[in-house]
Amino acid sequence: MTGTWVVTGTRSYRVAVSAGSGRPEPVELTDETVPTAPDDVARAPRPPAATASRWWAAALLLALAAALVVGALVSAGADNRDDDDVARLAGVQGFTGSLREPLVELWSTGDRVVGHGAGLVLLEDRAAPSSVRAVEAGTGTTRWRGGWTSRTGVTHCEAASGVVLCEVLGTGFGSPNTDEMLGEVPGRLLAVDAGDGTLLGETALDGRTVGWAVVGGDAVVARRDGDRLTVSRLTVPTGAPGSSGPSAGPGPWETVWTTRFALPGRVTANQLTLRVERGSVVVDGRLGVVLDVVDGSITVAPQQAAGGGSVRVVVATTGAGVWTAPGTGTWHDRRGTVTTLDGDPVAEAPRDDSAPDVVLLEGSAGLRAVDVVSGTTLWERPAQPWRRVARVGGSVVLVEPGALAVVDVLSGAESWRRSLPAAPDGPPAAAAFVLDARRVLLGGALTGAGPVVLDLDDGVQLWAADAPSAGTLRPGTGPAVVLVGGDGRTAAWGPEAA
Repeated sequence: MTGTWVVTGTRSYRVAVSAGSGRPEPVELTDETVPTAPDDVARAPRPPAATASRWWAAALLLALAAALVVGALVSAGADNRDDDDVARLAGVQGFTGSLREPLVELWSTGDRVVGHGAGLVLLEDRAAPSSVRAVEAGTGTTRWRGGWTSRTGVTHCEAASGVVLCEVLGTGFGSPNTDEMLGEVPGRLLAVDAGDGTLLGETALDGRTVGWAVVGGDAVVARRDGDRLTVSRLTVPTGAPGSSGPSAGPGPWETVWTTRFALPGRVTANQLTLRVERGSVVVDGRLGVVLDVVDGSITVAPQQAAGGGSVRVVVATTGAGVWTAPGTGTWHDRRGTVTTLDGDPVAEAPRDDSAPDVVLLEGSAGLRAVDVVSGTTLWERPAQPWRRVARVGGSVVLVEPGALAVVDVLSGAESWRRSLPAAPDGPPAAAAFVLDARRVLLGGALTGAGPVVLDLDDGVQLWAADAPSAGTLRPGTGPAVVLVGGDGRTAAWGPEAA
C-alpha cells in the first residue's frame, strides 16, 4: 500500500491506496502538518486576480455606502437639532422662523401691516378704509375681511391662540398732561375668530387705559382708576360653549386675576407702558412695577422715578432690574435679594433666556457685562458712538460702526468679526437685522447691497437674498418667515416651495 499526499492550505492528509488495484482502501486520514511542501505536491489553485479585484471593489462600495448612510444620519440629526433650536425661540418676541434655507419673495402688498400670527398677516385694507384684511402668510390670499371696525380703523392686532385681538381707536379731545377726554367714544379691544373673522367679543379701552398685551390665550389690560392702577388678566372669548362670545355683547371678559396699587400723584395712563415678557407683567414709565403673570402677585414693588423722570425695567427669568435714575439701578432676584448696579441697562433686541444672571450695562467707560448675583464685572468693551445689541444662545451680537461682532456673554471673548462696508453714520433702525436661533439676516442698510445671512457660530455667509436692498426687516409668521418693508410696500419672504 502506498500513500498519496493531498495538501489543503497548510494542512496535509495521506490517503491509503492499494498497490494492486490502485483503488483507495477504506479511508484512513492522517492529519499532519507539512512544514515545507515538496516540489511534486499539487498546490491548491489561487483565485484569479480579476476575482480578487472584484471583491476589493465590492468592499469599497459597501464602505462608501455605509459612510453615505452615516453622513445622512448625522446631517439629519444636525438639521433636527437646528429645527428644535429655532422652534424653541418661536414664541420669544423678536426671533423669526428658520433662516437656514434661502428665502424668496412669496407675495407683496401696499396695505399697511397691523399685525400677524396664527398663520395670518393682518392688513389695513385700502380698498375698504378702516377695515382689516387677513391674508394667508404663505400665499397672500385673502382669508377674510373684517367689517366690524369703526372709521378710526385698527391700530394693531396680535394672535392669542386661535383668536386674533385687534385694537380699535376711540375718539375724543384731550391734552398731553391728562388722560381724561371730552366727548370721548372709547376704543375697543376686539376678539376675532382667526379662521373666519367672526367677532367673538369686545371690551372697552378708554383714555385711561395704559395698554394691553397677550399672554397665551389670555389678555392683560392695565387701566388707571382714579388714584390707583388696575391690572387684570382676562380670558379671551373663543365662541366655544360655556365661554363669552358674540352673545355676551360688549363688556368685560372673564377675569383670571386683578391687582390694584396706588399711583403717585399726577401720574396719568399716557405716562405709563405695559408689556408681558418672561413670565412677568411689567409697567414702566413714570412708575415701575413687576407682577407675576400667573397670579398677579407683585414681585417688584412700585417705584417712582427721581425728579419726575422715567423708570426703566429689565426682566429676566431669575429676577428684574429697576432704574429710577440715570446710571444707577437695583436688581431684585426671585429670593428677594437686592444688588446695586452702576450703569444704564442696554436694550437687547431680541434677547433669549441664555445667561439670565448676566445684565449688560452701558456707561462712559463702555459696555460691561455684570453678574447680578455677585455684582462682579465679567468683561468690558470700549465705548462706541452707538450699538445695536441682541442676545441668543449664550452669545451677544453687536452691530457697531463699521462692524458686526459676536462675543461670548460670559467671557466676552470675541468669536468672530465681520466688517460692514455700508455702516451708517448713526445707529441703524432696530429692524435692520433679524435673527433665528443660529443665524442673522442683515438688511441692505447694513450690507450696502442685498440682504445676506450669516452663521452665528463662525460668521460664514450662508446665502444672499436675490432681492433689492430692504428697508426694514421684522419676524413674520408661518411660511412668511420675514416681512420686508420699503418703498411703501411690504413683502413676505419664505422658503421657495418644493
